[in-house]
Formats: sequence, C-alpha cells, structure tokens
Amino acid sequence: MNRPSLFAKIFLSLMLLALALQVLLVLYLGIQHRRFVAAEQRQHLETLARLLAPQVEARLADASPGELQQMCNAFDRTTGLRVTILDPQGAALADSRRAISAMESHRGRPEVVEALAGRMGSATRFSTSTRTHTLYVAAPLRAPDGAPAVMRLAVTARTLQSILAPLQQRLIAGSAVLVVLAAIISYAVSRAISRPIQDLQRTARALARR
Repeated sequence: MNRPSLFAKIFLSLMLLALALQVLLVLYLGIQHRRFVAAEQRQHLETLARLLAPQVEARLADASPGELQQMCNAFDRTTGLRVTILDPQGAALADSRRAISAMESHRGRPEVVEALAGRMGSATRFSTSTRTHTLYVAAPLRAPDGAPAVMRLAVTARTLQSILAPLQQRLIAGSAVLVVLAAIISYAVSRAISRPIQDLQRTARALARR
C-alpha cells in the first residue's frame, strides 16, 4: 500500500486542526447565545411580572377564585406565558394551564421563597407537570389588606429553543462555509510547505544516483 504523500499528511493535519477549532467555536457560540437568550427571557419575564402585579394586587382581596382564574387565562393569552397565583402557603389560587386541585404546594420552590421574602425570584428546573425544563419568575404581591401572595410566570425550554433555532441554523450554514475556506487555505498552505521539500527530496535522490 502506498504511503500518504507529504502533501496529504500536511493537508489532513491542517484540516483536522481547523475542524477541531471550528467545533469548539460553534459550541462556545452556542452556549453563550443560549445563556444570553435565557438572561433576556428572564429579564423579559421580570418586566412583565412588574407590569402585571399591580392588576393582580388590586383584585386579590375581593376577587373570587373564578375571577382570578379568568385573569390568569387572560394574561396567558396576551403574553403566551403560564401564569400562576399562589397564596402565602404556596398553594395555587389560580393557574392558566393546570387545574389547581392537581397542584402541590410551591412553598419550597426557590423562586417562590424569594417572592414571599419580598424579592423578585427566578429559577430554572425540570417541571413535572409540563415534562420539560422551564424558566420561572415569581413576583411578590401584596393585597390591599396586607396579605402577601405570589404571581409566577413560566416559559418552557421548547419556547426558548424556538428562539435559538434560527441562530443554530445560521451557525450550521456558517460552519459549512468555514469548512470550504479551511479546505482552500489548508490546500494552499500544504502545497507551499510540501513543494520545496519534495523538490529537495527529488534533488537529493538524483544526486544519490550519480
């Protein structure tokens, strides 16, 4: 079997190096963009929570469970987010996507703990109800009578993925272009390095035969 030429060895080495660097770059950009999108979504949810909280607070004391449910459903239709209202014990008073009778207490959830302490809370974890990773943002509420409560907004990983999909497609397209450029550059560099060496080898063999 013929041994690979010097040109082939150099070309393959350069291509493997370029491909490895490209994979690392794509992974790094993907991770950074995912973090950026998650941070932007968290900030978006916090902004919405601050805007919606006064409307919920004004109705907490006198609204019936049905009215709170209608309010959650209306917010969901407007924002596309799951909306939950919780009492001080973490029990659901209303939820836009689940029957509250099937929901357990959320008193120990990190974002709820923060909200009950009077601070905006957020957390990302796997949701047993939606069977997907979910970003939660919880806002503290204070009813007119002073009773505390929590409004929580949630967006699923599927929604975040739909935001990331266009960038991932652009990264794949950009990667294909980079592969072609890497092949062209590797070819040129390989020829530039191997040709003088091969010329010297041929000259040396010619001198050895004399």
